[in-house]
Amino acid sequence: MAGIIMPAIAPFLSLFVHESAAKLRSIEGSNFVELTQEVANIVKESRHSLKYFDDSKKSVAELLAYMDEVVVPAHREKFLGNAWLPWARRFESDLGIYSYNGLPIANTHGISMSMGLTVIEIVGGVRERVVEVATAQGEYFSRIGATFDNAARSFATEMDPALLKSHDRRSEKVYGRAFASFEPNATAFLINHACVVNLMREVLRLDRDSSSVNTVMKLRYLTLYQVARSLEIVLNDSRFSDIDSKWRPLALKTISSWPFREVISEDARPLRNTLMHYGLDSRISAENLDLSRRLYGLPGACLGGMGFDEFAGLVDESLLQLQMLLNNQLGRI
Repeated sequence: MAGIIMPAIAPFLSLFVHESAAKLRSIEGSNFVELTQEVANIVKESRHSLKYFDDSKKSVAELLAYMDEVVVPAHREKFLGNAWLPWARRFESDLGIYSYNGLPIANTHGISMSMGLTVIEIVGGVRERVVEVATAQGEYFSRIGATFDNAARSFATEMDPALLKSHDRRSEKVYGRAFASFEPNATAFLINHACVVNLMREVLRLDRDSSSVNTVMKLRYLTLYQVARSLEIVLNDSRFSDIDSKWRPLALKTISSWPFREVISEDARPLRNTLMHYGLDSRISAENLDLSRRLYGLPGACLGGMGFDEFAGLVDESLLQLQMLLNNQLGRI
C-alpha cells in the first residue's frame, strides 16, 4: 500500500519540507537541516507542482511542453516496444493508474511530472527516485524532531487495502478518451486534477485523529483552491477551445458559483498564502488569530468571521462538486 500512497502524497510532503526548511533557514540558531542539492531540487519542483496551471514561474505552454517532450515520450521509451514477439507489443502499457474505491488517486505520468524528472531519470526508474526522495524526507522530519508512533491513527490506518488497485494502460488510449479527446497533454493534467481531488475526498477524509485536523484541512483546502484556479485558467484559455462544448460552460458555472466563490475568492488569497508558505500573510492581523483554535482562526480572520465548521463544510461541498465534474469526463481509464 505504501508503494501507491507515498508517491500520491509526495508533493504535499515536499510542501512541508520545502516551506519548513525555508522558515528554519531564516531563524538564527534553529535546528535547520540541509538537504542534498539533488533532493532539494526535486522537493522544490514537487512542492511547486501543487500550483498546477496557476504557476507564476512556468507558463501553461511550458507545462504542456514538459508533458509532451519529456514525461510521455520517456514512459513510452521505457515501457513500449520491449516484447520479444512483435504481436505481443499490443498488450504493453506505459501508464500506471492507481485507484481507491474505484476512483483514480494517482498515475505514473503525474508522479513523474510532479517531481520534475528528466527523460534520463524516468527511463532509469521512477520508483527508485520516489524511494530516494521519500527516504530523504523521512530523515529530514526525524532530524527536526518528528517521531514515529506505531499506535497512531491516520488515513493510512483507516484505508481498506482491498479497495486499493493498480491498472496498466496505454496513455494514448486514455488521453484519447478522457475530457472529450481534447489536447492530450492538457488532458493528462486534468486527469491529475481528478486524481488529487479523489485523493482528498476518498483517502484523506478517512483521517479522524483530532491532532490531524489542521493538517488535513490545510491539504484539502489548498487542493481545492489550486485545482479550481487551474481549471479557471484552462477553461478561459483560447488554446483549449476544442474542449467539449457542453462541459466547458458547466465547468465554468461550477467553479464560479457557491460554494466556490466563498472559499476561493480574492478575500481567501491571504488564507491560501499563509497555509502554503508557512508565514502569516501581511493582510492578516495576528490579533485575530488564536493558536488554540482549529486552523488557528484563519478562516474567520479572512472570510468575514466564518467558523471552522462552516468553512470545513464549504470545502467538502466544493471538493465533492469538483470530484463529480472531473470524474464525469474521465471515461474508462
